Amino acid sequence: LAQAVRTRSATTGQLPGIVFASSTQATRDNDYGKSKRLGEDALRSLALEKLASVHLFRLPNVFGKWCRPNYNSAVATFCHNTARDLPIQINDPSAALTLVYVDDVVRHFIQLMDGATVAVVGAGYEGKRRAYTRMTELGARVVLLDEPGHWAESLVSEGVVQAWLPAPVSGDVDRDARTALDALDRAEVRPDGVLTFWEDSVCVAARVAAALG
Repeated sequence: LAQAVRTRSATTGQLPGIVFASSTQATRDNDYGKSKRLGEDALRSLALEKLASVHLFRLPNVFGKWCRPNYNSAVATFCHNTARDLPIQINDPSAALTLVYVDDVVRHFIQLMDGATVAVVGAGYEGKRRAYTRMTELGARVVLLDEPGHWAESLVSEGVVQAWLPAPVSGDVDRDARTALDALDRAEVRPDGVLTFWEDSVCVAARVAAALG
């Protein structure tokens, strides 16, 4: 993706803004930490070549709404197990746990693109409504892309998002990225940023972002 951004920037002269959610584990010598470090290094090289404006966030343990126990939050797991009298696993009792609240993370991300048009690829399940509401409250213009008839289509009439664009999902990453790009083009939407809150849509969102520069 970094190479695609480099090529696009050099060709078009456009300077994309990139917000990268890295991790404090980037300093560690495990596979996850190494992958985050490689991503950071690739993006730093873009910034040094003045081919992108890059913001790196090394996030510690994120907690708050939408977190799921035994999946993406130590705090959610601790609370879930404590409330149900389930065993709690603590690998190192002496280790300090640095926390950051999810709303604080989102607020900083949105501040970097205040007033920007953000294309969200894959609206996800209905619990994501709160994320889109918060993005709009913070000044972003949200454009959602997903299957025709998806629950999130109603968010336009509710005033939660600016636009809804139908983009049928085939399961083929390249085809779905092309479908999303065509939907944006037909609607004459040129987003300032592309993101997804839905894991199944990460690769599609990355291809859309790369194609848009």
